[in-house]
Amino acid sequence: MPLDQQWWNEIYVSGVLRALRPSTVSIPGLRRLPIFSNRADEQAFLEAVKTVISQGSDLGPDDLCKEATILNNVLVRYVCLVYG
Repeated sequence: MPLDQQWWNEIYVSGVLRALRPSTVSIPGLRRLPIFSNRADEQAFLEAVKTVISQGSDLGPDDLCKEATILNNVLVRYVCLVYG
């Protein structure tokens, strides 16, 4: 895969996970809209996650562990929050 495509996958996954992450700030009148309009959009997101999952440990550890690993990192944590 070309490096440029890899960067776009990282940006896309990061943006979606930030949009899906539970907000700690409540703004009256603000409504969350579904990020995926159909199953194909969600499948495209999961395909992009598969391309960047091996780099998740570079993002740092999640709140539950001291060192980031392939399974315990910020990327895996937020994907689990969305689907878990």
